[in-house]
Amino acid sequence: MPALRALDAGKLRSAASALASAYPGDGATLWRAPTPDRLADTHLLATAEAQPTDAEWDEHVHAVCATDDPAVAEHATRVLTRALTTPGARHRHAVGLRRLLGSITSLVRACPAYLPPLARIDPVRFRDLIVEQVALAPSATVAELAADLTGPTTSRLAIAVAVARRRAADDPRHLAGLSARLAEAGDLPAALDAAERAVALVTDPDDRASAHTALCHRLAEHDRPAEALTAARTAADLRSAAPPAVRGFAQHNLALRLTDAGHPDEAVDAAAEAVDLLLAAGGQHRPGSPPR
Repeated sequence: MPALRALDAGKLRSAASALASAYPGDGATLWRAPTPDRLADTHLLATAEAQPTDAEWDEHVHAVCATDDPAVAEHATRVLTRALTTPGARHRHAVGLRRLLGSITSLVRACPAYLPPLARIDPVRFRDLIVEQVALAPSATVAELAADLTGPTTSRLAIAVAVARRRAADDPRHLAGLSARLAEAGDLPAALDAAERAVALVTDPDDRASAHTALCHRLAEHDRPAEALTAARTAADLRSAAPPAVRGFAQHNLALRLTDAGHPDEAVDAAAEAVDLLLAAGGQHRPGSPPR
């Protein structure tokens, strides 16, 4: 490094001592820098703190980091959010920490490409910001977020609900998904309303089957077994020509609703058919993860 070549021997020894203190080795193995590199994180905080004003720091960050490139946004998000976790930063670099938080916020608001990586990397700290921006982001960005939010989303549930709301507002075919997310969040009345709207609005047979499936689950959660059974029967009928795995899960749902409604013999028949169909599907789907 040019800066090191300009140092005299005494200053080089001081720099080496400082580095050895910051990055102690075990004396037995080849030294390598720790991960994450806290020296770089501290330098970033100190640089932010050294700027004369918040506005100048924000201008500097945007000049370097503003982008529509997902790869660049991913890397910058990792660097910036990692620096926020520097031990002691709240006390030693309070201004720098505040400015980093502010610059991440302004980047997300200005550049939608930052929204998906932030939702992956630091969804808890920036939950409210992400939820706010989901309502404003381009549809392609929201679709990318939705693809990242499949399966359980405990730490990102509020974000998953916001994404489902936005997609349902754009296209009623996503109302069944919104119903599932709202139920996961414990908002059962809103979940039932979304399922009922899905049944009323969608027309494609596959989408209608998903809507009636959502409705049967929501009605069961509201202790309305007879109505839930009717919805489950409709969904199973709509799935009658679907691939074996899809029909298998429809029969599985029907068996549950038949049991709730007090029809154990029919429930056994539906469950047996579900087993046969899922075995015929070759184990491509696991219980708990039914195809929509």
